[in-house]
Amino acid sequence: MIGADTISWTLELDLGRLRPGRIGQTFAVLLDGEPVRALVDAARRGSRVFELMSLQRPGDLLEHIDVRMTALPIRLAPWWHEASRPRAGEEAHLSFDEFDRHFQWLGDDTPAEHEAWRDRWEGPDTRAFLARLMQAVDEAKAGLPGSDELMDHELRRIQAGQHAHQYRPLATIRRQTDFLRAGPGPELHAAGFYGVLASLLLQPAVESVSYRPGDDYRVLRMMCNEQRRRADEQGCSPGAALALCNLANRRVDNDAWGSELLMYEEGMGWGDLWIEGHGDPCGAPLRELLGNPWQKFGRWVLAASDLGELPGYAQESGPGWNLYEALSGTALPRPPKEQEKQEKRA
Repeated sequence: MIGADTISWTLELDLGRLRPGRIGQTFAVLLDGEPVRALVDAARRGSRVFELMSLQRPGDLLEHIDVRMTALPIRLAPWWHEASRPRAGEEAHLSFDEFDRHFQWLGDDTPAEHEAWRDRWEGPDTRAFLARLMQAVDEAKAGLPGSDELMDHELRRIQAGQHAHQYRPLATIRRQTDFLRAGPGPELHAAGFYGVLASLLLQPAVESVSYRPGDDYRVLRMMCNEQRRRADEQGCSPGAALALCNLANRRVDNDAWGSELLMYEEGMGWGDLWIEGHGDPCGAPLRELLGNPWQKFGRWVLAASDLGELPGYAQESGPGWNLYEALSGTALPRPPKEQEKQEKRA
């Protein structure tokens, strides 16, 4: 094993001095495999798994590799500066495909820069570099099974040819899931918060979960993982097993996960368990919702910060978490399912 955390994800290619003795004619590039490393890291956390599993040979990696210029020949400068305009805060680069398409064989009229690239990029160093990256990818793929229920469900669908992305070109998948490019994101809560949440999600009385502002990837993954566990156990659709919603800019790939997480931009759905994260709640403070028609939370509220006293709720706290549970006799709004049942009985 080579270990994805220990290998070099970049390779500098010296393509030679195009005209010996002429200043400014050295040609060298950096093959940047950091996008491959980011893909490996994301897949280990359950994101972009289909993309990782689709990498079957070293050549497939080139779709995820960027090219950066480290020694720019004079005649390539106008094209490079126009084609590689970076976004704010980024270094100029092109995807391998964009870079490679510029260099063409033109017989006797082939420019020296084009000849240098076409002749030398696919040498022993490049092949060894891609082979190392492919080994790291294969090791990462082998370590995915057993990560959680969502992962195993997605891998089974990939193996059976039933994944939601199965009939889509990889370019289309990347374009449609561009919101995943930034990666799963860091954990925003204390370790104890996740422990309390894990226990609450196992409560049979929790039939729905709402999360605002729903920006923590790990929380969303835990919610959808419990939904998948219940759906497999009960033999029903994910949404019927556990209703989920969040209010924030953070998105998950429901198609890939096989999950049903409603992602609100305004308003919010009901939650037997209401998770109140850090930052702007994207709506009225919880205390203002208590007892009025807009209250969308039921028996439990798990908050990252101390919300103070909530009338009718007992509070338990620990480092980085505050749990509110409705006291016996506290009048709670009827969740939508209960309202529907009462209307049918009437």
